[in-house]
Amino acid sequence: MSNHYKKRAVLSILLSIPILVVVLAGSDFGFYYRLLQYGIATFGKVTAKEPDNHATVRYSFDVDSKTYFGGGSAGFGTSSFDELKVGDDVLVVYMPNNPSVSCLGHPKALLKDDLTFVGLATVFVPIAMWFSLGRWERRRINRSVVS
Repeated sequence: MSNHYKKRAVLSILLSIPILVVVLAGSDFGFYYRLLQYGIATFGKVTAKEPDNHATVRYSFDVDSKTYFGGGSAGFGTSSFDELKVGDDVLVVYMPNNPSVSCLGHPKALLKDDLTFVGLATVFVPIAMWFSLGRWERRRINRSVVS
């Protein structure tokens, strides 16, 4: 590998790091991980379906005679959005010290889905940077040759 390609590889990785930090910060990795480790599973009820809001399923559940509400995506330990009906029982996992923090379905499935996106970004963002830098270099060389 020539010195030129080594510099391009290092630059691709360095330019990718801020993008990957934003992707990871925007993910729910920590949220689902905490629910997976410390959450308590219970059953809640579907209270509403919002097909025009990213197919959000609204739910409620009771803890110590108090009702809590939340919203999430179906299909991660629950039936699919189309199969669920208002009033159906659904799996809800909540934090014992703060039941208002909850998720619809199984946090392991949600975490896996989130990590898939982060993993793909980790692979493809540096590759995209590599090719973008190559294109930029070719344009720069072509301009200097024409001048």
